[in-house]
Amino acid sequence: GAVAAGGAGLGLVTHGAQEGVRWLLQGLRNVYAIAAGSAAAAVAVIVAAILLSSGGGVEDPSDVRSSTHEIGVPSTERVVVVTWTPQDVDGYSVSWSRAEEALPDTLRDLPGDASRAQSAALADGSWYFHLRTEDGGKWTSTVHLGPFVIRGKPAATPAPSPTPRVERPSPSPAVAAAAQAPAGQAPAGTPTAAPVTAPPPAVVAPAPAPTSVPAPAPTPSPVPQPVVLTAIIDIKPGEGENSVNSNGRQVIGVALISTESLSATQVNVATVLFAGAPAIRSAMRDVNADGTADLVMHFESEATSLNGQGSAACLEGQTLQGARFFGCDSIKSLGPGIVLAGAGGGTATRLLLMVPVLMAALATLRRVVASG
Repeated sequence: GAVAAGGAGLGLVTHGAQEGVRWLLQGLRNVYAIAAGSAAAAVAVIVAAILLSSGGGVEDPSDVRSSTHEIGVPSTERVVVVTWTPQDVDGYSVSWSRAEEALPDTLRDLPGDASRAQSAALADGSWYFHLRTEDGGKWTSTVHLGPFVIRGKPAATPAPSPTPRVERPSPSPAVAAAAQAPAGQAPAGTPTAAPVTAPPPAVVAPAPAPTSVPAPAPTPSPVPQPVVLTAIIDIKPGEGENSVNSNGRQVIGVALISTESLSATQVNVATVLFAGAPAIRSAMRDVNADGTADLVMHFESEATSLNGQGSAACLEGQTLQGARFFGCDSIKSLGPGIVLAGAGGGTATRLLLMVPVLMAALATLRRVVASG
């Protein structure tokens, strides 16, 4: 009986019925009081408490849509804008990827009153938008939208050049008459010129041979060097100390700030490398509150070349037009085993250490419930 009550209660908790959850907990307490010492009742109470603490009440927006692109319709516009109705939540985590069902991490990218997200300039191919909602420390699953098909503009075919037309001048009357007269006979109306005796040729002294002057060697033209744009980056934007753990798994956020010479909307994210690692996700956000969209990208620390020795980390990549850019920011490397950066990380560290314990306990409880 306790097992049956626990199973029914788990069904209600899973579907997020808040009133049903409260009823379930009260009922489980009664069952536990009646069947003291029953392992099945204890398992039901613990599982219900875990599920209640990890879900319920947080929902993704129901009207996520694109205001610039149609799903599955090819477009030459590389920047995709997605909108939704604002909700009373704490924030959102978003990402753009080629995978149909990618899961954004639990790092907040947008505030709770946000109602739109804008991609970076996307390369050719099919792309998907993923949105995850957070409220009160709880995260939803994910909303997936796509595919957005990006195709570059075809090259224009040059128009054929017109064939030039050559106008031939009409011959003068005298030339026409000379052409029609018989050979050896002057045309009518043309006076015959008296013979002229040619003067004897003058003797001309030979000119001296010119002295050859060697031509100067041509000066080689300088080879133009490719221009590398300067990128302004902010590692772990919003934090005063850029602490990076190079010996553990950590997702590092890096913001590329838009400038007059380098717009974040023109960055080809697929070419970006941070300390040798590619971006695992990206989103457009105004980081420095100047009214211009900046590009926030995230990288896995274990994929970078950071070894705890350097005091700076650099980011490089190309724009959609092929121009290269490069920028660096200072970092503070942490020792082995430290996975959180900045002051005040004690509580977060303890919570992070508890995650494997809680996951193992939940797996054990599931096996116990399944075995009856």
